[in-house]
Amino acid sequence: MSTGRGLRSWAIRGLRAWVILGVTAIVVFLTLGIWRLFPIYSDEIVYRAWDSRTFFEGFERTRVWSFCGDPGQTVSIPYIFYPAATVFAGNFFIEDLSYNRVIAILAMMASFLMLWFALKRLASNEAEVGPAPPQTWPTAPKLIFCSAVLLCCLGTIPATLVMLRGETGIYVLVAVLVLSFADSRTSLSRSGLTAGFVLLVFSVSLFQHPKALYFLPASAIAMFALLWNRSRLACMAAVSCLAWTGAEGYQINKIQFLSCPDIPRYEEYVRSFNVEAAKLFADPASFVAEVLQNVGPEHLLKIVRKSMFVDAYDVGYLPPVNDNILVEITNSAIGICWIILVLVSIGVVIWDLLRIQDNLFRPAASRRREELIELVGMLALYAGAMAQMFLNKTAWFYDCSYWFWIFIFLAAPSLLRALKARLTADNYAIKRSLAGGFCLVLLSSILSTVLSVETFYQDFNSGFGGPGIPIVTLNPAATKLSIERALAQCELSPAAPRLMVDDLTYPFVQRSYKPISVSYALFLTSFLTSSGISPQEAVIRAKALGSSGMIFRCSNATAFPNLSFKEDGGICCTKFGE
Repeated sequence: MSTGRGLRSWAIRGLRAWVILGVTAIVVFLTLGIWRLFPIYSDEIVYRAWDSRTFFEGFERTRVWSFCGDPGQTVSIPYIFYPAATVFAGNFFIEDLSYNRVIAILAMMASFLMLWFALKRLASNEAEVGPAPPQTWPTAPKLIFCSAVLLCCLGTIPATLVMLRGETGIYVLVAVLVLSFADSRTSLSRSGLTAGFVLLVFSVSLFQHPKALYFLPASAIAMFALLWNRSRLACMAAVSCLAWTGAEGYQINKIQFLSCPDIPRYEEYVRSFNVEAAKLFADPASFVAEVLQNVGPEHLLKIVRKSMFVDAYDVGYLPPVNDNILVEITNSAIGICWIILVLVSIGVVIWDLLRIQDNLFRPAASRRREELIELVGMLALYAGAMAQMFLNKTAWFYDCSYWFWIFIFLAAPSLLRALKARLTADNYAIKRSLAGGFCLVLLSSILSTVLSVETFYQDFNSGFGGPGIPIVTLNPAATKLSIERALAQCELSPAAPRLMVDDLTYPFVQRSYKPISVSYALFLTSFLTSSGISPQEAVIRAKALGSSGMIFRCSNATAFPNLSFKEDGGICCTKFGE
């Protein structure tokens, strides 16, 4: 009889593995239908590829077309960001932008796998230093299944199709921080490697996007959890590096995006996007009032709606979606996911606070220090995510999706941590509830992935352009040929120094020494015409630095009526004289 039970148990496990792999195949098939939309527009890649050039050009950025600060010069990257600039150097000399879709997907898969290991750790009873016993580690089918589900979830919210935006590094940062809090009792070598990885990912994330600053406290807590009991000197050094990175990152972003006294209109424009955090110290009452006004029900409902399939998106970034039964069902599923996330987040934050209170009121000898650090770290992560939402006045659809994913990354491990005792006691009601919630997320993912294929991908293929250059319809071979012909007419080479380029031409002339971007400069110039900034002034500055000429879309050439251009296939160029 025992043999029969063993065979039946083995057969059930085998059937489950095949079911998991079968679902994986379906999910992967659906995902491949929209993979060309990762990312959607070329400028999402080119802006970050520009950062990579600092590695090859003395870790400097050229500020020829600068709106704030001192223009017409090169500005050195702070030493602490050299590793981040080196990481971005991988984008250099690659003309086909589609490979970045693979980078985006790999980054998200890495994030999910780190979260998966954190979940396994939190759901097990293992408390000893070292690897968990074999039965607590996920099997290969489960890993494949969960990775495939993640790829499918990239379509859950339309904006997550833009995974190569600056927030990609933050996803990895949050995932590794969650894993650090869940599995901090490791050997010195492993803790050191994890701490170094946290520092690197934080540096890369902050180099990409200022939102990473909100997770500086959580990163410092992770350093303390990983290193304090093993090497206090290493811990202090790591925290000091974090503080240096945060200070330099804040200064860079303040100069670029926040402080612009020479152009008050521009400074007022960029400051209108967020509640000014400095008011917390200068005028606390005004700060609290502004935050409460910003997080009213109307604004929160707008965030939820902007993360669904709707009839219009910000600045025409995505094509509209006409209402039908599939759209209604998918949006309803996404809305239910939001409700679950909000309820779970509120519940686990309250639970964490109660556990911290209970831990602090225990006698010193019975306090569980590792648990306290883990709880405080997760609260710091929640605080970082919530601060962004509370201080951000806008409701851009890509920000809404970013918040959705961050709260998924935080809610899942926090919920497992809170329910660990019941899970390990084989409480089947709790297990069924968790499985039901996971299946709901999976269902909404599949529905929205199908909807994305039927709407966005088809619309882009049919000619929808939006505000930029869709990669879906971009023909790299034809573009490269037109650029080569235009350059030949202008007697320029792809390696000519300091070419003025846009996001269409840059990938094909990356060998130009310190090229100068016009992709966003022309838009902001038209917005800030009263400030005295002009394209002609930028040309003068570029020539003074040794620019050879221009090569970009002919639509950008209209901003330079005093220059003569030569054209080939929609690409215009001109060579500057001696």
